[in-house]
Amino acid sequence: MGQSINRPSRAPSITTQVCLAPELWLAIFEHLPFRTLHDVTLTCQSFRYLAQPLLFHSLTFCPYSLDTDNKRFIPRIETVERTKQRIQFCSSARIAHAVRECKFYPRYIVGAVLNPEIAHNVLLDILLDTLPLFVNIQSLSFMFVDLKSVPVTETAARYEALGAFS
Repeated sequence: MGQSINRPSRAPSITTQVCLAPELWLAIFEHLPFRTLHDVTLTCQSFRYLAQPLLFHSLTFCPYSLDTDNKRFIPRIETVERTKQRIQFCSSARIAHAVRECKFYPRYIVGAVLNPEIAHNVLLDILLDTLPLFVNIQSLSFMFVDLKSVPVTETAARYEALGAFS
């Protein structure tokens, strides 16, 4: 009656480690859907370091609104700061090489009011200054931007000199 059976208190843990070269992991990660890739970046520091740049193949910035004459304006100073931080992060050495596409569009905000303290080109100028850091960019889109302005012309000339536009 008093028989005892020795059983493990928990299932034995089996730890297997797959050691692949970072280049192979990166080749695998490039084929994952965006959501799965995001989950991979949360797995461990090594995977985050490898996979995080892949999350930034396509950038879209929508920092300004349009008035009734389709002229750009930025309604809130917080938008300027947040967008500056995003541009700074995306143009960092760790992320910029992965960017293939960049879009700069208006966001239609009902009831947005012009803030005269904010220059409407401030974020466009910052983005144009950082464009040369996106060395693998293949597509660049602007909406409601005057392409005759001097900074755009200078940036296009720099890219042509680098052979980015053919």
